[in-house]
Amino acid sequence: MGNKKSSKKAPPEGFINLQYSQALEMYHKQISLFVQIVTFLVIGDITLVGYAFSNKSAGILLVGALFPIIILYLFRRFRKLALPALYTAVNLEQKYAGLGFDWLASNFISLAISHEALLSLQKICSEESDVTKRKMLMDENIPSLGRDKGLSRIALVFAILGHILAPIILIEFFQWQLL
Repeated sequence: MGNKKSSKKAPPEGFINLQYSQALEMYHKQISLFVQIVTFLVIGDITLVGYAFSNKSAGILLVGALFPIIILYLFRRFRKLALPALYTAVNLEQKYAGLGFDWLASNFISLAISHEALLSLQKICSEESDVTKRKMLMDENIPSLGRDKGLSRIALVFAILGHILAPIILIEFFQWQLL
């Protein structure tokens, strides 16, 4: 009689496994889609550069700057889209599997991204309030692909600068047409 029931019920049997596998699958699909989109954009950029050189049209190179700009945007957007899947997998591992075991999501995040990223997600998981968890996740800046050393972004910035500076040089010194 004096026992208070928890407001949260235990999930149905199999639900945890399903959620865990769906979180991992969601992350995998997002990475695959990201790679496909970036590949398409890189091929488009290379095609545009080839077309510009074959027609000696500097303006087309300028338009090509949009491709690396879009890729930079996608890097930032992918971080936010992948974070719920990573968080869910780590949360389920921490809550139901215990911390004393090696688990796929925790190992992946620790080794492929960074150990600090894993600790940050585990800290969010340990919060009591769902509102606090959501706010912390929205503010989180965990790289969701690679170790975030910035090399990809630096290469993309150089590609953008190349797309902007090349037309100026080609028009000024090699008498290319703007369009």
